[in-house]
Amino acid sequence: MADRFVFADESGNFDFSLKKGASRYFLLTTVTMDNCRPGDALAHLRRQLTWQGHDVSKPFHACEDTPAVRDAVFQLLKTLPIRIDATALEKRKAEPHLHSELAFYKMGWFLHFKHLGPLVTTHQDRLLVVAAALAPRKRGRYSTKL
Repeated sequence: MADRFVFADESGNFDFSLKKGASRYFLLTTVTMDNCRPGDALAHLRRQLTWQGHDVSKPFHACEDTPAVRDAVFQLLKTLPIRIDATALEKRKAEPHLHSELAFYKMGWFLHFKHLGPLVTTHQDRLLVVAAALAPRKRGRYSTKL
């Protein structure tokens, strides 16, 4: 039996229209690892960057970080024993019954893990999945039980 850790985040919005501001895709991305040492390495990098004078007071975020910080993070990620997977869903191709935030979100998770699950775990393994919280402006007022 092995332990597997899966950390997930999403990108895109739940606006199914073609109007400005509606994302074309909804992306669900996961990072899978056998232990949490990659998180320790990122925390160590944050301390190093702070000593070098970089402002890393906010969480790492590729589109908001300075080029130097972003490059350092990507250089570290390339060395870590992690697996990164993403599922891209083109929203305008979704069946009409999936045009609600909750139904579409649940389908995204189902499709992602339908393919990822057998690749990263066996029936004997323990799997801890940690998903980023959807912001209320993005998801409305749904129960956390998806």
